[in-house]
Amino acid sequence: MLALMALAMSCGPSSTDAPSPAPSGLGQGGQVPFRPSQPWQPAADPEPRSDPELLGCLNDASPNPTAPWRCDVELCGDDRCMPTVVYLPASEPAKEDYPAVVLVHGKGSWQDKKHKWLPMAEALAERGFVAAYPDVRIADPVAGPDDCVLTATWLRAQTAVEVAAVGIIGGSMGNLSALTAVQRHPDDFSAYVNLYGALADGPWGHTKAGSIEAMRAATLIQVGSEDPKPLLMASILFEQIGQRNPSLHHSLRVYDGGKHGFIFRNNNAGQQGQLELVQFLDWALREPDAPAPSWYQ
Repeated sequence: MLALMALAMSCGPSSTDAPSPAPSGLGQGGQVPFRPSQPWQPAADPEPRSDPELLGCLNDASPNPTAPWRCDVELCGDDRCMPTVVYLPASEPAKEDYPAVVLVHGKGSWQDKKHKWLPMAEALAERGFVAAYPDVRIADPVAGPDDCVLTATWLRAQTAVEVAAVGIIGGSMGNLSALTAVQRHPDDFSAYVNLYGALADGPWGHTKAGSIEAMRAATLIQVGSEDPKPLLMASILFEQIGQRNPSLHHSLRVYDGGKHGFIFRNNNAGQQGQLELVQFLDWALREPDAPAPSWYQ
């Protein structure tokens, strides 16, 4: 069992300018949701402060209804406290029942990857998702998945989050932990995005008997055509799901010209990947009983 405690370290409005109002229906009209005109600008760290009254910082109304609200928290399990940055959509008064997404970075440190993943988290908040970026121990087949589950458990405890609408995105090496979490704890996640993700057996056990069959989260696999090893692993995972868990919603999307990390780039592959990622999350976490996007198959 994971002991769960959250300590709020700091909260504040996002440092970037407020976006134009989003159209109804994510990604309609060819608009790319992650603002490629300002491609992936790093979010500034707020001044840290301690406030015992902010134990559930996502439950407080945002004082700035025009921009996402950022909370820096520590999520504490059995053996450590995990730094986590969370973005909440702008709203006044505070709204309940947002879908939420856990973002799991790839190779490198949590701190070093902030310049990529925090803008993604903020962009998702602009589109109405609570987005959490935790310091997952991505190389540990036990602790890494547990970190993902700890984050999802904390999110569901927030009144701002819809309990049944938590998804997870695993990028590159971070997919090892994300996929294992989805397989070991299938009731904790309703959507799973594999971004050019690593796949492994051994202690991870991604394709061992029962792992594929256990998956329940609607699945989107995104990979670039110029990324050979992740493309091979994506094809294996897609084939395994089709053979062993055919009733699971799953789709493999290969983006022409895309290289490793294409989702963070302001090019055709990146823009299309961003658009489809948000459309998928919008369907899987908001309206799973509605028809899937036309490209999803």
